[in-house]
Amino acid sequence: MQAEKSGGPLAVTRVITAGVIGIAATLFILFLAAVLLSGEILPASWLGACPYAALFIGGLGCGVCSARCPKRLYGALGGALLMAACFLLVGFFFVKTAFSPVAAAVACIVCLVSAILGSVITSLFR
Repeated sequence: MQAEKSGGPLAVTRVITAGVIGIAATLFILFLAAVLLSGEILPASWLGACPYAALFIGGLGCGVCSARCPKRLYGALGGALLMAACFLLVGFFFVKTAFSPVAAAVACIVCLVSAILGSVITSLFR
């Protein structure tokens, strides 16, 4: 019980788990959006909003899954930073992709704000 209050390896594991769940949720929403866009169920004008909506939903999932961390808000922010770092690293590996610092900053802000929102929602309904 004392190890849970002070943090330690268990807290780090929970933060990493929240980040991985957020990444998985983001990738699932991106796949779903790709299927809906290719089947012309969603109009083509949604193409620019789908990645940010997927990041927002993934960040919410990350914030909700960090509820078991000793410090929920810090767990949510850590998981969201892990999400953002993973997606930025994947973006750097594709050399044919044009990197936009503004889009990267917006993606980080969307991840962090949605994780904070997920943590606050979890705290409200506890």
